[in-house]
Amino acid sequence: MNWFIGIFFTMSIIFSAGCFSSGKSATENQRKRKKCQCTNTISDWQQRDMGKQPAFGGSISMRIESEPGTLLSMYTAHPAVAQIIDHDVLEALVNLDSKTGNPIPELATYWETDLKQTSYTFYLAESARWHDGQPFTADDVVFTFKHMLDPAGGALGRARFEDVANVEVLTRYSVLFELDNPRSDFLADVSRVMILPEHLLKNTTIVSNEFVRAPVGTGPFVFSDWQPGQHIEITRSSDWRGQPPYLDRITYTIIPERRVALELFASGNLDIVTNARDATHPNAVTVDFPEDQLNTWVFNTRTPYFSDAKTRRAVSRLIDRNAIACAIMNCLARPASSPWPEIAQPQETLSFSPKDARMLLQEAGWRDSDRNGILDRGGMPFRFNLLLPDTDLAGTRAVALIMHDLRKAGIDARPTTVSWAVYTDRLRKQRFDASIVAISTAPPFNAAELFHSDGIGSGRNFGDFRDRRIDSMFDRLTLEQAPEARRRIRQKLAERLVLLQPMVFIFFGYQRSLVRHNIFGVETSVSGIEERFLWLASDGGTTP
Repeated sequence: MNWFIGIFFTMSIIFSAGCFSSGKSATENQRKRKKCQCTNTISDWQQRDMGKQPAFGGSISMRIESEPGTLLSMYTAHPAVAQIIDHDVLEALVNLDSKTGNPIPELATYWETDLKQTSYTFYLAESARWHDGQPFTADDVVFTFKHMLDPAGGALGRARFEDVANVEVLTRYSVLFELDNPRSDFLADVSRVMILPEHLLKNTTIVSNEFVRAPVGTGPFVFSDWQPGQHIEITRSSDWRGQPPYLDRITYTIIPERRVALELFASGNLDIVTNARDATHPNAVTVDFPEDQLNTWVFNTRTPYFSDAKTRRAVSRLIDRNAIACAIMNCLARPASSPWPEIAQPQETLSFSPKDARMLLQEAGWRDSDRNGILDRGGMPFRFNLLLPDTDLAGTRAVALIMHDLRKAGIDARPTTVSWAVYTDRLRKQRFDASIVAISTAPPFNAAELFHSDGIGSGRNFGDFRDRRIDSMFDRLTLEQAPEARRRIRQKLAERLVLLQPMVFIFFGYQRSLVRHNIFGVETSVSGIEERFLWLASDGGTTP
């Protein structure tokens, strides 16, 4: 899926199986019965750690929902690779702090940049060693990035580094990057690139090398085993240069079905259940943490249905975000009003309001001229297809609620469920009226690729949306370095995006995991639970 390069889409059905509990489908009566205030916190389980001494030793098993084809994120966006390998087995020059999102040292101990932010010099950890004992040097960094920049290399993230004019070794432990343009998110991009060992991969075709299924890294864990269809296993490195992890071993068990995972947890054969939805267990704590994912509807602005902003705003006002977050998502969601979680818009411009929607539709020229209950304009009934993948049919529960509200307003939305391959192809080629899309907002998220007219040719501006003021503001945002000035530009962008509504921002999701009660040290990041901080309060563990 090379065309996802640039924003790192993890596209999935907007209301996936991971967000639903069993029971009757959502209805208007359910919405009226279940009025609630959704509050999510990540502090509840952290309180358990207070006053406790971490212990070394032991092993745990953790669920992954599907098996990746490779263990190198350079070639796949599979979430399990980021969870298992990135920053744990393989490392990048920098990582991002899980609490602040700021760059922190990893294989680079520090870095310098010029005032224009077009030149970056990284000074490397001289004590870093590959797991086979060979020293890590600047040659490995240059080797990795030259492969990343090679158009024939097949690296997924290459588009993020098209402005890198030069990367070169300065000394054995320093590397220079020179950019064509200033870019404030360069370090966030660098955090996504796991450094590869030149001595193992030089003069080979990386994608066909056994390394992609048994990577050798520099991180706190060592890859140890992969049993196809069963599990992937990593063990603690015996000589990592930093604070070692507490656990001896982590086994990632491949369990596609949530029901099976919960049964294994109940029987004591699984310790962490990811994507547990609304499940609970007496021997577990529930870990709810915000995902860097924005769930949306995107409109194809070339269709006669959604060519005007008033119609798009009307549909947005007919999507009950609070009902979805509360009654359907079981509060594992936060209603969204912009592409950026920290930029909120006034609720009165986005709240569920059939009355305001009807006024907007009338102003846009929609009438029920033949009194059949469906609006029409210029002889065309308001009957559009909603594109969604067949990844999970349980997602139609939320779609059904939205369809109900649209139908009451005289709009007939017809879901078109297709295979994942067909879905991505139609989305890229803009062969849809409206579509469900989930977008990763993990750093370095670049919203310009969704809305700037430059993104149309690349296939990332799915709705063929064009607006000169939006283009101009995104251009200014790219060049602006001052944080407060960038925030003001994003605020203005959010206001205009709400006015023009090329995309309905519905919610930012939360992830829930079940964690066995004797596991402590839980911290979360973009990729999920941070395994290196976990420790067991059980027999066999030894205090450090």
